[in-house]
Amino acid sequence: MRGIRLSHGVLFVTDDHLTVRLLPSGECGASPISYEVLEWDLRTEPPDSWDYLDEAAIRALPDGGFESIRSAFAKMRHQFNLPEDK
Repeated sequence: MRGIRLSHGVLFVTDDHLTVRLLPSGECGASPISYEVLEWDLRTEPPDSWDYLDEAAIRALPDGGFESIRSAFAKMRHQFNLPEDK
C-alpha cells in the first residue's frame, strides 16, 4: 500500500490495483482518479503541494483512517468480484 497526500489533506491510496480517496472529513471511497494518473498529473505541481506516504504512515493515520481505507478496498473488491486482499 502506498499513498499521496495533497496539501489540502486529501489522501489517495493504492494497493497496486485499486485506488481509494480519504477526504479530510473522514469520508472514504473509490477514487475518481487512479493513483498512476494522479502521480503523473502531480509532476508539474510544486513539490510542497503533495507528498508520498508509505504503508507505515498509512497504517498510523489518526481517527480510524487506515480502517476506513481497508474497508473501502474490501467494498470495491466485493463489487468487482476480486479476491480479498491478503
